[in-house]
Amino acid sequence: MRISILCALVLGVYAICVAGAAEAQQQAAQGHDWIARGETLAHRIETGNLVITPEVKRRRAQAAQNLQGDARLMVLYDMAADDYVASDAGAAATSIVRLEQEASAQSSTRYMAMAAMLRAYAPALDGDYVAARSNLAAALANVTDPYVRAAGERLRAYALTDLGMFGNSLEAARAGLLHLPDTPETRPLRSGLHDAMAYNSVRVGDYETALMHLERTVELDTLAGRPIDGSVIINNVAGMFAEAGATAEATHLAQIHRNVTAGMNDPVQTFFTDMLCARVNLLAGNYQSAVQCADEGRAMSGAPVEYITRLLVYRVHALARLGRASDARAAMQELRSMASERGDPNLSEKLDLIEPEILDAEGRHAEAFAAMLHAHETSERNQMTRFNAGVRELRANMESEVAQAEARAEAQAIQSSLQAQTLKM
Repeated sequence: MRISILCALVLGVYAICVAGAAEAQQQAAQGHDWIARGETLAHRIETGNLVITPEVKRRRAQAAQNLQGDARLMVLYDMAADDYVASDAGAAATSIVRLEQEASAQSSTRYMAMAAMLRAYAPALDGDYVAARSNLAAALANVTDPYVRAAGERLRAYALTDLGMFGNSLEAARAGLLHLPDTPETRPLRSGLHDAMAYNSVRVGDYETALMHLERTVELDTLAGRPIDGSVIINNVAGMFAEAGATAEATHLAQIHRNVTAGMNDPVQTFFTDMLCARVNLLAGNYQSAVQCADEGRAMSGAPVEYITRLLVYRVHALARLGRASDARAAMQELRSMASERGDPNLSEKLDLIEPEILDAEGRHAEAFAAMLHAHETSERNQMTRFNAGVRELRANMESEVAQAEARAEAQAIQSSLQAQTLKM
């Protein structure tokens, strides 16, 4: 009897959570024009074939050789940054060396420092956002060059978002934009910062703001003559649709993503298509399709290490929802090992939230209920801890900015006083 009551209670709580989430998703999907704008953007990308293929990269690298000075360096930096942000470790290893060699040949301390920011971010390509954040904080210390700060703060914003420090991520992006000149030369840097803000907005569920930032990146890229990474944009928009409960639109965009990547002959893009398929189907309740897409993505050679765990999280969640207890448990154990090896607290937290569903599938209802309570209590504590840590960091940044402003004001006052005394003489 006790087990039956607990089972009913667990199922009741799950039903409430699912119903609440469904209602919230339905409300989010209604009354906003951002979904129509997102579809328009996706169709524009599909119609114009606005994707970055190997041929596009080759032509861009060739065009860089016809440029001189900082113009060439900016293109080389931009290409390297694209590789790092896309978690393409192989391409990044080549493009960063090309950038460093050119920066060294031109004796450009600015672009050597910007290259150093990319190297500081490198641990993120293996999913180690803690190390990436630490590296970037050290690299950004005492940086005054607005180009270098913009380059580093963009990457720091990504890492902070992945660590769940959403307010700090926005502050990092703001710091990157703060002193960056609004000129044609800085459009690639500003585009990257808007992309970082879009990524952050997606994670907190502010999809309308996220789409606004994505539209801004397309605008800046078009003005700068940069190739538009349409496959990534469609992936992001489709994920937003799925999270907002716009299932039909998300499914449609997932198919568009498959269409635009089909001709790219890029296994990494095929992996992202499979990952998007798994995500959209999981959120739509099509759990068998989610598992199938995840299995196809996992079998893909050369899958980005940073993203493979995300794919496997979709898979284990779908297996639990299907009631495939033994498969879900095996998948969970694999992910637990990966989280332990990486020292990734955020992955562990995600797995803790899925654990009750696996226990329920195993028929361990009392343990499922206890695990559910523990997971949500821990999640709340972790959110508060991250919030407090973020506030302390923001306060320190603000105090530093105030101190710098006061120092500048004092120096200006001294200079004005000296000028006044000189005039009297």
